[in-house]
Amino acid sequence: MLDSRLSVEIGAVTISALMNNILNQEYTLRPALIEAPRNVALRVDWKIN
Repeated sequence: MLDSRLSVEIGAVTISALMNNILNQEYTLRPALIEAPRNVALRVDWKIN
């Protein structure tokens, strides 16, 4: 399994991207319970002064 987190700050704006299970592999932590597929989240934060 391969996970990644990337964050870039440009002035007052911060952009973050999180990606879980990048290779989209099927895996199981318990027998007969397949875990979640690829998951991507994007977050934008804006600081107001």
